[in-house]
Amino acid sequence: MNRKVRPGRRRAVCRTAFFLVPGRMAPWTLGPLLALAATAAGLAQAQPAPPPVPPDSAASAGPSPPLTLRRAAELALGNAPEVAAAAAAWQGDQAGARLASDFFRPAAEASSTPGVGRGLPVAVAGHVPAVVSVDLRQSLYNTEQRAQGLQARARSVSTQAAWERARVQVAREIADLYARCWTGQQLLAGADRRLAAYQAMTGRTAALHAEARATDLDLAQARLREAKARLRRLEIAAARDADLWELRRRLGLAAEAPVVLPEDPLAETPEPARGELGSSTLQSGALEAARAADPDLAAAARSIALLEHAIQLRRGFLAQITLDADAQYSRLSRANGIDQFYVKFREDDWSVAVAVTVPLWSGGRLRDAAAQAAAALDRQKQQQRAREDQLEIDVHRAAAALDQALATADLARQSAAVAEEDLRIAEALAAEGRADPDALDSRQAALADAREDEIKSTASVLNARVQLLAVRGELLGSLGLAASHSSSRVLP
Repeated sequence: MNRKVRPGRRRAVCRTAFFLVPGRMAPWTLGPLLALAATAAGLAQAQPAPPPVPPDSAASAGPSPPLTLRRAAELALGNAPEVAAAAAAWQGDQAGARLASDFFRPAAEASSTPGVGRGLPVAVAGHVPAVVSVDLRQSLYNTEQRAQGLQARARSVSTQAAWERARVQVAREIADLYARCWTGQQLLAGADRRLAAYQAMTGRTAALHAEARATDLDLAQARLREAKARLRRLEIAAARDADLWELRRRLGLAAEAPVVLPEDPLAETPEPARGELGSSTLQSGALEAARAADPDLAAAARSIALLEHAIQLRRGFLAQITLDADAQYSRLSRANGIDQFYVKFREDDWSVAVAVTVPLWSGGRLRDAAAQAAAALDRQKQQQRAREDQLEIDVHRAAAALDQALATADLARQSAAVAEEDLRIAEALAAEGRADPDALDSRQAALADAREDEIKSTASVLNARVQLLAVRGELLGSLGLAASHSSSRVLP
């Protein structure tokens, strides 16, 4: 039976929701439901919000600063095992020289000689039977020992020069590796442009070949050019990756550490003072500066002076005499009946003496030691002479190499500028429809070749600068990495 529904009743039904309750159906109005939803929303808002996620440290720190040559050399010197080995050798020879000079310092020792015996008391282990003994000794005159100390100091000077030479060598090697890494990164971008140009040329040639407007030979030549460009890119990428791996290894960085190199490595590289090459000499005192700063020449001069002094000490009859002072105190004991062997016995026994020793024969040891010192002196003189000649040659060659590298770099920049202008004109003609697309891509490849020559010439200038600074003895100083001897004891 149909029942008429009143309008108010219809509105009430619309505002009513029915939920199943076990056993009956209970009508709930929308008012309590909305209140319940608001309460739940309030509880949800009352809960503390989770802490914000901290941003990535690498992202917050920003991009890594470019790795300068000075920073690379500093890290390499701190991580080079050859430098550490040379420093350890120098410290060892310094300790040996100090040990030789300590021979003339006073020495004291205390000992005790307990024991039993029968009959006349004699020395046991170099000491008379005593409760306690104190012995004070000092060498007053010993030319052989003093000569050995001078030879030890000469060896220390030589190992110091070897340490300085190792530092310079590491800096030169890192500079060369740094230049190779920068060259590889720059060449890779040019290789990508060259490969893209040849790929575009191959695509157009293939399209013309499909329309029978290009021969098979044209297509094969285009594909060959593209293959060569791809192979060249692979070679550059492989060399760059190997150089970057070696650079990270020598600097002590992680295997995946980012290495950002500056756009212009010459901006942070010091430029040496150069003189023009004359007929036989260099201007600006380049050779004199190199000789004054060379560690090998300085060490050779110091070693020669020490060895000559050592040879002078070994000459003459008085050179074989030794003079030693000795003072001894012993507290004797009556326990063994030692007092019965003396008319006047005292438990406190002391003595002071000076021993003068004149050797009758030494079995050839003194003669052989003198011959050894003479041979070492002659070796140092010959090494000094050879180093002077080689240094003069190195200075002339380094200055000439820098002049040649600068001239080559200037010519490479001019070639790149010409290739860039040629490409600009070709692009303008192509925009007007008056240029062949293949000609435009060819100019792109030519610009990439010119840029490659410019990049290589820049690396050559960097290496030439470092080479000239090294032979002049100014490399570490110009990089702010001059050797500090504050932590080492340098012998006078």
